[in-house]
Amino acid sequence: MTVEFLGHAPAGRTTLVHPALVRITHWINALAMIVMIGSGWRIWNSDPIFNDHFPVWLTIGGEEARSQDLHNELGLASALQWHFAAMWLLVINGAAYVLYGFLSGHFRHVLFPVTPRAVLRDGCPCALPAGGPRPIRR
Repeated sequence: MTVEFLGHAPAGRTTLVHPALVRITHWINALAMIVMIGSGWRIWNSDPIFNDHFPVWLTIGGEEARSQDLHNELGLASALQWHFAAMWLLVINGAAYVLYGFLSGHFRHVLFPVTPRAVLRDGCPCALPAGGPRPIRR
């Protein structure tokens, strides 16, 4: 996303809001979550306790017929492999993001610019009852 997209950039100039590594780690997380959800649905389908099932075409875990021949089950083994692979992708990607955030100062500049006074100024009126905002006494 750029500042120009938000309507704040001067004409003819584009300023990046997030560095490339932050955008890349975001999309890697999105992909890993899709894999985890799809494989989790196949794991859910393999459990005999649950009566509801997700459509097989929506799940990740390989072909049921091939899995039946190899493992004598309907895709649980390969779904677990996909699930753990996506989990490790999330862990490694998260570690890379945290390492980048601390070493580059990204966290300090983007995530923690709020002062305690600003938290009190904005947070106290939100915590008040619906009767309306009351002035903060100083």
